[in-house]
Formats: sequence, structure tokens, C-alpha cells
Amino acid sequence: MRSNEYKQSICEVLKKHHLLNLSEIHVEIPDAHFASIYRNVEALCKDGTLKKVVIGKNNVRYELASHGHGHFVCNDCDSVKEVDVPQSIKKNHLQVSDMLIRGLCESCHCS
Repeated sequence: MRSNEYKQSICEVLKKHHLLNLSEIHVEIPDAHFASIYRNVEALCKDGTLKKVVIGKNNVRYELASHGHGHFVCNDCDSVKEVDVPQSIKKNHLQVSDMLIRGLCESCHCS
């Protein structure tokens, strides 16, 4: 595969599966070397096609930059859920790039 084919494959994988780390992307494109996945993901981040979502120390995930939402991360079980951008932000024509909210999910809060 050439670099453009890797980039296309990576974008297709992230259209199907939201918020994957490099290893998870690599599993979806098994004929690629891990280093090729890394280089192409970094290039796609640099050109604005993908964005990094830093969930915590040593926990970086990737998604298509066109996804206009934030993320909620549970402090207890580390589950990640999408969070819609509030209307007040949309009305002000602000661009949400990294909205990360932390707390306890419903399951952990109730237990």
C-alpha cells in the first residue's frame, strides 16, 4: 500500500469505529506496518483530517476532525461517551476542538 491508500484506509476505519488508538487502527489494517500507521495518522492530524483526543496519560485516541462533539470520560471505569455541543456554544459560532468532561458515569455513580 502507498501512503495515500493508508490514509484512505485509516479514515474509513475511523468512519466505522469512533475513537481508536493506534493499536486498534492497526488491527483494522493488518497488512500495514505499525510504523506506517503511526506516520500516516500523524500526517492526517497535521493536515487537520484527524484529531487527537487525549483521554489521560498514555491514553490517546483518534477521530475524524469533522466530528463536532465533545467527550465525557468516567473517572472510575474510563468509559468514553460522546457529548453534544451545547446550543449556547453553537449560537456563538465557536468551534469545539477539544471538549473533555470528566466525572462519574451513571453506572459508577449508582454503585
